[in-house]
Amino acid sequence: MYTYTTPGFTFVLPDDASNYPVFRITFSQDDKTILTFTQDDCEIEGEKIRLRLTQSQSGIFTPDMNAWIEFRAMNLQGQVETIGAGDIMVKKSQNQEILTLPLIPATEKSDIISKEDETFVIHSEADKVIDLATHRDSCDCTIPIQTEVK
Repeated sequence: MYTYTTPGFTFVLPDDASNYPVFRITFSQDDKTILTFTQDDCEIEGEKIRLRLTQSQSGIFTPDMNAWIEFRAMNLQGQVETIGAGDIMVKKSQNQEILTLPLIPATEKSDIISKEDETFVIHSEADKVIDLATHRDSCDCTIPIQTEVK
């Protein structure tokens, strides 16, 4: 993951996400919590939970150091377990400017939006799911579910 980008993470659960009504996704470095997210911060579809960091959020991480990602959830029986954990390498973006789309006057907005795929593609592979174990440096990755945490 590069700092000051918008990396996406897809967590694939063992069964439907509705069986885990409460969960937390925690990012940490050097045994300190950096960011924590809840189900309200994620897009949930079946057994997939998607989370995308903002440029500012990814800029919080220290480059050239691994970040630990942990997925803890409470099931319908009230039992809490860590159902996914893994680490990713954080790399430094050379340009740390926060990028924004230009403001578009209302009269021009419809013309620009109709060309969105050509003009304003920010996340060209936003829906791509990549196995974290084989693509640790990728921006979009899947956090594999482990039965045991190391």
